[in-house]
Amino acid sequence: MDTTPPSTRLNLGCGDTPISGYCNVDIAERPGVDRVFDLETRPWPLPDGHFEEVLLIDVLEHLSDMVATMGEVWRISRDGAGVRIRVPYWNSRWAWMDPQHKRAFHECSFDFFDPSKKYCRQRPYYSHARFTVEAVTFEGCWFFLGRSWKWRVPENRPKRILHAATKLCDIVHFLQFELRVIK
Repeated sequence: MDTTPPSTRLNLGCGDTPISGYCNVDIAERPGVDRVFDLETRPWPLPDGHFEEVLLIDVLEHLSDMVATMGEVWRISRDGAGVRIRVPYWNSRWAWMDPQHKRAFHECSFDFFDPSKKYCRQRPYYSHARFTVEAVTFEGCWFFLGRSWKWRVPENRPKRILHAATKLCDIVHFLQFELRVIK
């Protein structure tokens, strides 16, 4: 039996939102899910170096070992593959409102995997998986304005805006990361 996924694009933890053209993975059998398995059980039943794009949208906060999960994402991805991640910001009500959430995230959480960042250079032993952090986007909602917003954080990370996000609760709801696999 051929176990090669039907696509080189992967949507991990797709839940109720499978995406056409992707190999959609979830823990539960649902309409549109191509592969059913638990992301907490490693190694995943997916081939090494197969995927050119991996999505983890509202998934990582539900998993107990982020480092091991990112190691698996690295293993199954091609060199140069794009990885898009959306997670709750640590200073948001969305981080801990869901009783299934095991962790929240900071704008520097993935710097530990990027060899150009000081955290990765200080602690290279955390993981062998390497990614370039290409972009970080803050996503929030100002209820008094009645609209949502997104702000892509420039590489120099302006201190005044980040300071406000860390001091004022629930300004930033989610973080979106764009990573590139390095092999």
